[in-house]
Amino acid sequence: MSDDTDELANPAGDSSSGRTSLSWPLVERRHQAHTPPGGLDRRTERRAGPSPLTTRSTTAAPLWPFRLAALVGVGIRAYDDVRWSNWSLIAFGSVVLAYNVSTCARPVPHINLSRVRRRIAAEQSLHIIAIAATGAWASPFTIMLIPTTMLAGFAMGGIFSIQLASCAVAIITAQHTRAEGLTDGL
Repeated sequence: MSDDTDELANPAGDSSSGRTSLSWPLVERRHQAHTPPGGLDRRTERRAGPSPLTTRSTTAAPLWPFRLAALVGVGIRAYDDVRWSNWSLIAFGSVVLAYNVSTCARPVPHINLSRVRRRIAAEQSLHIIAIAATGAWASPFTIMLIPTTMLAGFAMGGIFSIQLASCAVAIITAQHTRAEGLTDGL
């Protein structure tokens, strides 16, 4: 009985009473200046290789189904307006189609880097220009804002996605209200 009380009273394993007691391996390892044999000191060891923030995530959500669905939606909405006289719809339709098909083949990585942020902003700008040139909120390209906003949310987070969507809505609404009048446009 006295052995148990000595161990409880002396958890550090001091042998001042002449007996040795159990020690706590994790506590003892913290007090050592070197890595224990066969052990791993996670506090000082740095892993070799790139940082997890700069590597492409393999668990990132694929956006190609949403991009293709948006392209199908554009095709359905633009079906009645496609004529050779409507050159802006055909020109911007070709550019938006080519860009989105190439992005499906080679997707934007979902990492928070400034070059990815610029690429997402450029993609949103391309879609805003196509929307502005083909009728503001009446444009068939408005549905293309959805995959770009989703990409911004996945890559940079919700705040950047909201900022990007707010800018797009403000620009398109400003053009729409200028063309339709303030009360009709809003």
